[in-house]
Amino acid sequence: MKMFLILIFLWVSEYTSAVSSEYRASQSLSKGVVKLCRAEKKDENLVCKGIGTGFFISPNQVVTSFHFIVGNLGEERKVKDAFCFFRSENSSECFGFEKILFSSAFHDVTVLSTEFHSEEYYSINSVISKEEDTLPVMAHAVGFPLGVQFRMISVPVTIISQTRASIPYNYVDYNLRGASGAPLLHEKEIKGMVIRANQFFLSFIPIYAINNMLMNNKKPPCTFKLCLQEELNNLIEQAESGHPSAQFRLGNYYLNGVAVEKSMERAIYWWGQAARGGHATAQYHMGITYSKGEDISKNDERAMAFYRQSALQNNPDAQYNLALMYLERSSWESNSQSVYWMEQAARNFHFKAQEVLGTWYMHGTSVVEQDREKGFYWLSKAYGIL
Repeated sequence: MKMFLILIFLWVSEYTSAVSSEYRASQSLSKGVVKLCRAEKKDENLVCKGIGTGFFISPNQVVTSFHFIVGNLGEERKVKDAFCFFRSENSSECFGFEKILFSSAFHDVTVLSTEFHSEEYYSINSVISKEEDTLPVMAHAVGFPLGVQFRMISVPVTIISQTRASIPYNYVDYNLRGASGAPLLHEKEIKGMVIRANQFFLSFIPIYAINNMLMNNKKPPCTFKLCLQEELNNLIEQAESGHPSAQFRLGNYYLNGVAVEKSMERAIYWWGQAARGGHATAQYHMGITYSKGEDISKNDERAMAFYRQSALQNNPDAQYNLALMYLERSSWESNSQSVYWMEQAARNFHFKAQEVLGTWYMHGTSVVEQDREKGFYWLSKAYGIL
């Protein structure tokens, strides 16, 4: 058994080292999925600025993320030239939208109406028969434990910094651009829409929640400028009233300059407010900010404090970073803490933590004694063999 794992591990290592670290995902759009475009006039042509994703939830309704749509507001918060979607990757025709049917900055979801009639759309009970052109991912979701396998329907996204090859695996280190608004699958059934994509995890809003919000919406359809400005004002009001999720999202808007003037100072302020309110991801962001010290005075003690707060809420990214910071301190107590948090992250399906832990046990280090059985176990987990 051990020899078998060794051979597989060596084969995986050799295979992955030969794969390019950057490539573009399949550009064929699945039926019912659209490529969104903020189109601006250049000479007599429309130029696509900022690519996002959406999908039909009825023959003439498209759902996507609010943060992509709100980016359509310019510096003076005026809607730019056009907002449209391509029905197919090879199409030169960009179909426009009529009005916003529902929009929520807090939930990061927008439903738009269009004259285009799609025969393919995804409702609550939609099931796909094939899994071609889908990406395997992990996702945070209410009702699902960490580590549940999902698949994201192929969308026009760029995958960068991939560190695993296209071999049988469980989890992949993706850094996705343009994935927000994509439909997410679990066991071939549509479960929701991707909200956020980062290095390790995707978060999404369930399809039934989108349906409920749309059905219970009492506001009439409105124009882009009116809806977006109203929702942005609502988000700011919620943040100022002390809602951690709204504070965190507003901080992200300031980070990226979405509908507000870009300001790292304001982003850190709102992240800090959200972190103090118990928002685990905001705590993680504050940990990164203080550990890097690029936009604020570097402070390792504060970084570790924020990482610990987030780690205690079972955030595997924070657990992994906290383990690395303890490792740098090189004392018996800190080494013990490093192993503890690295194991917590590994158990929460953080494949880098699994890889590090496996390497430690395989060779033996100053923090753990050599244990090849544990080493094989964690490396096999990291490479999706188990």
